[in-house]
Amino acid sequence: MREDEFTVELTELLLRTSSLTAAQIVEIRRELTAFVKKQGWVEG
Repeated sequence: MREDEFTVELTELLLRTSSLTAAQIVEIRRELTAFVKKQGWVEG
């Protein structure tokens, strides 16, 4: 999976959690994207 595809899928998933703020979504997305890139789980 490409990084941009992962980011879109992750964002959609996080948006379903109504208790998260926009700032929290951005932070979670940033941290998880960095983690999966480091693990080699996404391309890019």
